[in-house]
Amino acid sequence: MTLAKTIKLAKPARIILLGAPGAGKTTQCARILNTFDGFTSLSSKQIFRTEIARGSPFSSSVKKLMERGALIPDDVTMCLTQNYLYEHNWFNKVSNWVIHGLPRTRAQAIALDRILDGNAAGANVAIELNVDQKLILDRIENRWVHPPSGRVYNLKYDPPEVPFKDDITGEPLIKRPDDNAELFRSRLEQYNEEIEQVRSYYQRRNIWHEVEGKSSDILFPKIKDLLVRKFGQA
Repeated sequence: MTLAKTIKLAKPARIILLGAPGAGKTTQCARILNTFDGFTSLSSKQIFRTEIARGSPFSSSVKKLMERGALIPDDVTMCLTQNYLYEHNWFNKVSNWVIHGLPRTRAQAIALDRILDGNAAGANVAIELNVDQKLILDRIENRWVHPPSGRVYNLKYDPPEVPFKDDITGEPLIKRPDDNAELFRSRLEQYNEEIEQVRSYYQRRNIWHEVEGKSSDILFPKIKDLLVRKFGQA
């Protein structure tokens, strides 16, 4: 069920949403969009899906890497990101948005800032989801997704209203090939190696905040309170 949008922030909020694979970034992003007025969102997977659908010279290699659960190189990621942002008119001082799944590395964080700041649309808050990674591995086997929208469901913790059907469209959900515990252990190890430098980068910019919790219902009220405190309510 879609929640009513009830909160308008007094100042623009441009959010970088960080967190381990499986921490719930997509779910938290959706709740931000459903609770606060005037927000748009972008994920790294959305950028890659757009490129694959376009059939560009990058699309074949990007698709193969995604199917294997492998990471897309930084230079390709940032090139596609910049193109997407230009095409979708994200560059203005009054926009409210959430980017998640990006940046993955310090190099990406620096490159993203150059793109955004150079167009007067810099990120002004970075929120890191701190979720027990043992819990993530326990959940991952039960994760199903709606590919066209990117909506994510968990059969134990956040099931669809109709089993294996998207709540909004009624279309079938799928099990992604990379949603298995063995592969996720590898992804978590790589994330843990990279996130410290990304975290430090945003801490030095004085925009980093952490929210901790075991579930979406614990995490989101903390995110909501943080955004209202930081940007005010109109």
